[in-house]
Amino acid sequence: MATSTCLWLTGQAGSGKRTVGRAVAADLNARGIAAIFIDDEAQNRYLAPGDEPLRWFCETLLANNVTVIVAISALRQSDREDLRSTLNRFLEVFLDAPAEVCAQRAGRADSGFETPHAAELRVPTANRSVAASSAQVISFLEESGVISDTSA
Repeated sequence: MATSTCLWLTGQAGSGKRTVGRAVAADLNARGIAAIFIDDEAQNRYLAPGDEPLRWFCETLLANNVTVIVAISALRQSDREDLRSTLNRFLEVFLDAPAEVCAQRAGRADSGFETPHAAELRVPTANRSVAASSAQVISFLEESGVISDTSA
């Protein structure tokens, strides 16, 4: 059993949002849980620019019992709080890596990113495998009752 949720992965460019997000979606799908991953690239390709088309897409999937894993840069805390207030079942996961690690991975610094004040989960990604980071997210979803640990 699973409760559809919008799992918003946040963090600086290079923190692992895309990589961990894909791994979480694959794990949920392997458990028979309907989940879709969307990142900046998919948004630009399939949706109109801006927050409203993305918000509509997420709401539509949630209404159809599909979990949405979003790895789209929302640099400002106020933008993420706006999403939290309008999307039902919104959980923020902060993928936390030092700025120098992120800059090395991404090839650039992400100086505009505002660290979350109240993310439901913090996942340190600097010295961790993708599998370990994804497993922490899945464990959090189990502990939160979003998914059942017997759905594996």
